Amino acid sequence: MSLLESQRSILEEIDVLEQAISERLQRNPLLLPSSQKPTDVTMLSSKKRPMKEELLQQHELNFLKNKYKRHCLTILENKSNKRKHFEEESNKLKDPSYEFKLFDSMLSDIKQHHEIQTERTQDEDISKIYKMYSSAPKAEEKLNKNDKLKVKRKYILSSVASHIDFDEMFTPDELYGKYLDLFPFYETYKSIIDHNITYVEYLYIYDEVPYETTKNNNAAYSKYIKDLAEYLLKFIEKVQPLSSITDLQADMAKQFSASFKAHTDGKPNDKGEVYCDACKKLFAKESVYRGHLNGKKHQKNVKNQNNFASDTPNSNRVRDLEFCEFRVRYLGQKLNEYRTPTISNAERKAALTDRERTAEAISIVGDESDYTTINSTSGNESDSNESSDNDEYNMKDLPVGVDGKPIPYWLYKLQGYHKTYECEICGNITYKGRAVFAKHFNSAKHQQGLGCLGISDDYMPLFKSIVKIDEAIDLWRRLKKDRRIKEGDTENAIEVEDEEGNVLSEKDYLELKKQGLL
Repeated sequence: MSLLESQRSILEEIDVLEQAISERLQRNPLLLPSSQKPTDVTMLSSKKRPMKEELLQQHELNFLKNKYKRHCLTILENKSNKRKHFEEESNKLKDPSYEFKLFDSMLSDIKQHHEIQTERTQDEDISKIYKMYSSAPKAEEKLNKNDKLKVKRKYILSSVASHIDFDEMFTPDELYGKYLDLFPFYETYKSIIDHNITYVEYLYIYDEVPYETTKNNNAAYSKYIKDLAEYLLKFIEKVQPLSSITDLQADMAKQFSASFKAHTDGKPNDKGEVYCDACKKLFAKESVYRGHLNGKKHQKNVKNQNNFASDTPNSNRVRDLEFCEFRVRYLGQKLNEYRTPTISNAERKAALTDRERTAEAISIVGDESDYTTINSTSGNESDSNESSDNDEYNMKDLPVGVDGKPIPYWLYKLQGYHKTYECEICGNITYKGRAVFAKHFNSAKHQQGLGCLGISDDYMPLFKSIVKIDEAIDLWRRLKKDRRIKEGDTENAIEVEDEEGNVLSEKDYLELKKQGLL
């Protein structure tokens, strides 16, 4: 391939990349991180997208952005380093006789080159592989009643970004970046720290390093701190793919250098504060610093520091450990918004049964297997709300709201309309949703069905939640039996005596007296 054609091909792909990035941001402006959002423009999104979908598209945008930068750099390098080559190819194209033999030959070479590339033979238009939902297999595509293309929501990535796999990127406990997974570090913490705490308690103090009580295993502690810092940094990279990790690391190094210079061991600074290197603590006054020198805690920290220094004669290792501890504190503060949800999730999961855990694992996927209508030309979701609603109504038989349109699917599931309940007393009628099912027990149709079974109106409230005829008849028999027993007990409760002193119930006495037997 000639250099001119190579440059043209790269420029074409740059244009497609710009269009692809614009389409995704137009669909959901919230994909931009807060640090990159324009302050003078109000950015509105059409609707709230699922967290996993947003994070997937952010990773895709990061991939497209890096590819865009590489192509731009290639164009500039070729322009500066291969200027003579450009001039030679441009001069070859000059044809005063206008026979275009060389042009036809170059065109033939270009066509032959594209025929070899299987990707270009499958998609003649390069923009197709950058469309959203282009990663969906052909077998997963369907047509709705309006002959519009439908694909599952989980295939929202483009074909070029289909390699992004969250199942490999995140652990199950991280729930696609919603929570921190620090349980492996908690297990290590228990083995090197002389302090027995629960996992929830550990989540509160994991970034409060150095810890107060440490066993004599400094090599294991150093590895633990280093691994914890690396995990926190990688987690930020996973949940904030559009943020600059390089800038974050540079800021960490800058702040650590400033704090390291300010903390001169045993000497007051400009503010009169004194730093104790053994205790890793800054004291407000020199008198307070001197007062703590004879304490048991300080003596123990000095002993541990000396033992560690004897094991590591190189002072750089001490500085590296302090830098790793600083990284844990710094990154822990950056991820502080994940601490409370992680703690709540850990407490909640501890109380779950195996069945509830299985149900939760199924619900994580959410509506990813649901179909969404997309435009065949743009590859985006259909802009027509009406056609989308009609498609969902035809596909899921959604109930109609007060505005005459099918209700959203999330509300459909929230109200429990996807669950059905059958009532045999009402004639095997099926009700959708728990609320509708509970309400029908007071309906005229259900009460008429109970009346046909011989149940009186006074006892109908006792038959709530009973839908089987056999169960209703059995309960009615038991209620009538209890009523007869209760009436008999009431009648026999009053006793009287006749003239001869015989004890009788009041009912029997009155009956015998009416008959003249007494």
